[in-house]
Amino acid sequence: MKFYKIILTLCLLILMMSFQENNLNELVTYNDEGLELKIKTEKKVLSLSQNEYPEVNVSIYNHSKEEKIIIQPGDGSEVGWRIPTVRWSIIKKENNLMHPDTMPALRKGYERCGNMNSFKKEEVEVLSPKTSVTLNEWTPFPEIPREIGTYSIKFYYKFEPNHRWVLAYVGKEMGMEEIKNETEEYLLVSNEIVFKVIK
Repeated sequence: MKFYKIILTLCLLILMMSFQENNLNELVTYNDEGLELKIKTEKKVLSLSQNEYPEVNVSIYNHSKEEKIIIQPGDGSEVGWRIPTVRWSIIKKENNLMHPDTMPALRKGYERCGNMNSFKKEEVEVLSPKTSVTLNEWTPFPEIPREIGTYSIKFYYKFEPNHRWVLAYVGKEMGMEEIKNETEEYLLVSNEIVFKVIK
């Protein structure tokens, strides 16, 4: 009888450990505004070649009891020319590195033209309590590293209502006054996704 109890206890422990491991990326972290940034793919662990770019879903969840203004990324968001500033952090798991607590720096060698698309009022969305919004096409999967290994990625979204880009448009574009008066600035950091570069 004692033998069966020991076996049952071991099975329960293994089940609990498995549940915790499978839900590691599902841990909820809200900011002070009650907002959560989440990234998803079809699989938790991806095996990719260097020329493969899987579809990734980036969403913001409003867990608060109030409406929140969310700005969709646009042309220039990746370099901080406009809000929100958005970037990916990529680290190699074998190097035992940590994702930064602040907005990651642009990757070395990043280049783009000096022109920028104009702001569209449709980029301003009001997020009702207990709902979510999927971010647009300006959040593509980051460039795949060329070195074989296991990598972890996180997505960063920074909202700055007093950004010079906002102030330049206040009084000229619909929605900018609401942005400026919304809240103090904040940074959202997503959960991680792990992928393997196999060739």
